[in-house]
Amino acid sequence: MKTLIKAVLIQWFRLEAVEIPIVGNTAFIGDNGAGKSALLDAIQTVLTGANKRLLVLNRGSNEQSSRKLWEYVLGVMSDPKKPELATKIKPRDKANCYLALNFHDVETGETTCVGLGIYACMADMAEKVEGYFICPGLVGHKDLFLEQGKGDSTIVLPWARVKERLAKRCHATRFHHEPGKFTQDLYGCLSEHPGSPNNDKTVLKALQAAFRLEKISDPTEFIRRYMLDRDDLQIKELQSALKNYRDMAEKTESVSRRVADLTRLEVCCEKVENARAQHVMAEYVSLNARIEQIEGSADPLRGALADLEEAREHMGKDKTVLEDQQAKVQEELGEKRGELKLCDVQVQRDRLQLESDQARQREGDVKARITEIRRLLQRFEKLKDVPVNDSLAVAISDIVKLMPGDDMISTAVWPSNPSEVDICLELLLVAVERSLPELSSRYDDFCADHKDLEKRLKNLVEALKQLQHGKAPLQPNTRNLIQFFKKHGIESKPLCDLVDVADETWRGTIESILGNIREALVVLPEQARKAVHLYRHEGRQEFPGCHIINTTQTDRWKASKQQGTLADCLNTDDVHARAFINRRLGNIVCVDTEKDLLHHDRAATADGMLSSGGTVSELKNVQPILGRGSREGLRVAYQRDLNELSTKQAGVVGEKENLGSLKVLLEDCKRQFSGDAVISLSALVEQRTASEKAIQEMQEKLAALASDAREQKLRDEIKKLEDKAEGIKKSLKDLDEKRLQAEKEYAQNDDKLKALDAQMDALQVVLEEKRGNPLLDPAKAADTLDRWREQNAGDFAAICERAEKEIGSALKTIEENNTRMIKEYTEYYLRFALEEGEESRPEHFEEYAVTIRRKKKHLVETTLAEYREKSARALQEAEDTFRSKFVGRLIGKVEAVRGSITQLNKTLEKHPFHGEIYKFRSSSNPEFKHIIDFAKACNSPASREVGGLFDPVADSNSPHRKALEDITTALQDPKAAERLQDYRNFLVFDVEMCDTEGTPTSDLEHRIQKGSGGENQTPFYVAIGASLAAAYRLKEEYGKHHGGMSLAVFDEAFSKLSVATCHSCIEFLKNIQLQLIVAAPDEKFATMAEVMDTIVWVTRDGGTVETEVISIKPAMRAMLRTDNPYRKASGTAEFLHEPV
Repeated sequence: MKTLIKAVLIQWFRLEAVEIPIVGNTAFIGDNGAGKSALLDAIQTVLTGANKRLLVLNRGSNEQSSRKLWEYVLGVMSDPKKPELATKIKPRDKANCYLALNFHDVETGETTCVGLGIYACMADMAEKVEGYFICPGLVGHKDLFLEQGKGDSTIVLPWARVKERLAKRCHATRFHHEPGKFTQDLYGCLSEHPGSPNNDKTVLKALQAAFRLEKISDPTEFIRRYMLDRDDLQIKELQSALKNYRDMAEKTESVSRRVADLTRLEVCCEKVENARAQHVMAEYVSLNARIEQIEGSADPLRGALADLEEAREHMGKDKTVLEDQQAKVQEELGEKRGELKLCDVQVQRDRLQLESDQARQREGDVKARITEIRRLLQRFEKLKDVPVNDSLAVAISDIVKLMPGDDMISTAVWPSNPSEVDICLELLLVAVERSLPELSSRYDDFCADHKDLEKRLKNLVEALKQLQHGKAPLQPNTRNLIQFFKKHGIESKPLCDLVDVADETWRGTIESILGNIREALVVLPEQARKAVHLYRHEGRQEFPGCHIINTTQTDRWKASKQQGTLADCLNTDDVHARAFINRRLGNIVCVDTEKDLLHHDRAATADGMLSSGGTVSELKNVQPILGRGSREGLRVAYQRDLNELSTKQAGVVGEKENLGSLKVLLEDCKRQFSGDAVISLSALVEQRTASEKAIQEMQEKLAALASDAREQKLRDEIKKLEDKAEGIKKSLKDLDEKRLQAEKEYAQNDDKLKALDAQMDALQVVLEEKRGNPLLDPAKAADTLDRWREQNAGDFAAICERAEKEIGSALKTIEENNTRMIKEYTEYYLRFALEEGEESRPEHFEEYAVTIRRKKKHLVETTLAEYREKSARALQEAEDTFRSKFVGRLIGKVEAVRGSITQLNKTLEKHPFHGEIYKFRSSSNPEFKHIIDFAKACNSPASREVGGLFDPVADSNSPHRKALEDITTALQDPKAAERLQDYRNFLVFDVEMCDTEGTPTSDLEHRIQKGSGGENQTPFYVAIGASLAAAYRLKEEYGKHHGGMSLAVFDEAFSKLSVATCHSCIEFLKNIQLQLIVAAPDEKFATMAEVMDTIVWVTRDGGTVETEVISIKPAMRAMLRTDNPYRKASGTAEFLHEPV
């Protein structure tokens, strides 16, 4: 056994340098806050290597302070109940703290000194562990860390000096810089056999349970946390094997998918190849059918050409006969015409006819001129009512009276009195000269009036539209300025749309005072400057006369209104409109009498009188536009004005058109009848009469010449010959047309035949090319043509149509499958080009087909077979790893835990507590019981029949199916894998109490629920003691105790237990060979003195802490026990039953 015999503390808490001898079981006794917990924390700091994850500092009975390691080193006093301590007791500015523990080996007599050095300073408010040391064979004392200073003072050495001293005093000293390495070495060195060291993690967990003094609420959790080591099953190798199998399976599946992809592509290639063969065969059949069809069409053409050639020969002969007849008739006709020319009757007739034609021409010209003048003058009939001056009106009236009626006879003989018409025309021309300028001026005035009316009508229509939309009828410039602002991102509204007149009595006065300001635009203050800038530099020339309200002054104008002013007669929800109204009308007082009107500087009456600037004026009435109340009345007024203007415009338009027509007519008359070349109507009428008389005379002479018989006979003969010549000419013409038609038909048929021959030649060339195509099966194509010819009864058009459908279907199949093949191969190429090491893609179909078949063959014969073999090997490896690594280790761990529990129970059986024997029980965790059963089955002789984790025999009927599924799922889920690989999760635990005969009396869960305070805590100390004994591997063989270090540290231990229970606990812990180091309040002195070997009194006076060590001799212990009423009179260590 290796027991603690001394603790050395340098600059720890309020202790400067102290050595505390420890003999056997030791109790630190003192008041609360004296520092006894600080001494236990010093021991705890060494035992944990100052590892902050394991330290549980200052958890005494008051449980008020929350200590930090650097506070202990610097001596900081910290207590929430006494905050003044932090200011009264000054801590160290910096300190080199050393904590050392001496352990004595009872068997060998050797002492081992272990400890660490810590540096801290107030400026950093943090500590630094400078090093750890383990010195076999060295008895540590405080002089190792101190050096004599001036006088009686001592100096604490820095770590470098201490390290040198330790190395010189003990050559076997081992130094460490990491807490983990230190604690591993520490608990290995203090084990019974260093060659078989205690597990430092297990010891630290058991010690931590004692440090924390936490109640046991769940035995399973306590045992897992403080008694069992975390030694995972290391399923990473299994996960790796499983991943390797899955990777290989995935690769196999991937290659299989690639083979399937290539198979689909190969099917596409086959479809393309079959379709191409079908296409070639259909083209071949179509070509043969078309050649036969052309041959059938060419034969009738050849027959028709022969018939046309024969008809051409007959028509040539007939033409020769007709031409001879025509020559003979022309000769006779020439002779007869010669005879007629030698006759003077004809000469006279020709001369008279010529003169008659000339006279008719002159008559027509004269009549046309008279008609032109008549039509011009008749236009005055429609314009006679146009108001003109008197002279022009009289002239027009006279002209109208001389115009003929509507009948054709009157029109033909007009004018009956041409001289009178000439006089009226002269008077008309004089009146036109005087009246035309005035008439033109009137016409221009009418045009101007008409234009003004159109503008006013347009404005009225626009105003009515605005009113119908609920808006005021703004002036065009205002509307255009609003749109201009809107284009530049400025929203603006006219004032008249934002206000309403509250009192209609004052509407006329307000409307008249505001005038055009009613259309002033309201914009947001932040946009006012931009609006003014745009209007000043861009809009002023285009939209003159507009107004913009200065909304930047709204805040200043809001309160500028006086009571009883015109501003009170207007309502508005717009703050800017209200401010402007206050500014504009807020100083014009509403009055009724002349006295009040003259009394105020600015005032107005409801009937339109305004006093301002020292004068009283009448306001001009304006159309109301303010607010919605004026809209309806204004709309009615505008509609009335629109109707009136429309009527007026219609009258103006009519007068303007009549006046314009008259103006044009007068200008035409002036142009027609002015100048020297103008002929009067009298002269024209005379010319017309003379022409009519001359024509009549010549017609009479011609009639007389026509009565000559000799001439008439010649004319009749000539007429007969001409008719005969005309008949022959017509026959020749018909013959020529027939011949021309025949030649045309011949040429057409010949062209058709040549075209058919050319088509046949071209088709024959193509047919020869098709015969050389390797995709063509000539025998199959010939059979197909015969079959189709029979099916379609020799209808070559139907055969060609069917062939075209076959070609279209084949081309569609080729395009679809070729496109699909290229698309899918491109996707395949992009996915696997790098893996297959292919540099470029095929360009033509043939290359695609060869590449696809080559790759598929390669994958099937090499890669796929290789991956399947590797997948099978990976499956076998995963199976072997599962059975050997997971199943074997799990069963081993579970059996080892149960063996440890059995060994621990054997120890507990030898040491009953209060007449009860405590036993730890373990059982399979229901959550993992099916996995444990499966693991046991795998370890059985017939394990191969159970089925492995990946064995196909693990079907749905297997009793271990769920275990297989849960293990597989856990291997893929990190959180589930974490639980699966921790073997402690496979067992649950409980603590059972039995009588000395072994009969169960209770268990820990029931004892905790219904026990009293002391009885409730008792199982805790039993469990802690058991966990420490198991961690230290303490055992008793043949009456001799074995083990190494056996330290058990409790702060404020047994504080809630009765004296008897406290003694029983301590005796139990001592019986299982634990060395107790406890802290207790001073009232527990008598209780502790009866069972402890050493008492260390700890006292504090201000900032000074002192210790006093008392060794309890056997005589003193016996005397104290005699005073204990719960002990037997014999003074033995047996207790009576504790009173309830």
